[in-house]
Amino acid sequence: MSGMFIGLDKDQAKLFLTELRRLHLPIPLVGFGMSMIGPTLLQFGTEDQKREHLPRIVRGEIRWAQGYSEPTPAATSRRSRPRHASPATS
Repeated sequence: MSGMFIGLDKDQAKLFLTELRRLHLPIPLVGFGMSMIGPTLLQFGTEDQKREHLPRIVRGEIRWAQGYSEPTPAATSRRSRPRHASPATS
């Protein structure tokens, strides 16, 4: 449970969830927005980026995702590597 809320130990997370339920509030979205994007914007973002994105992240209005892609074996094979054209000879 504490892994859901970065910075909270197990007892703190339990208390936090109890208070959310008592106040009939939704559990906050936990993911890239709160754990990665928000802190990155706070440290490196412009003021415009902070104004645009941070309130929406905190309110749970937007979600962030990160995708990964691995090259296929064919993409790394010798024949599919980019070829450089030889300079034209005159």
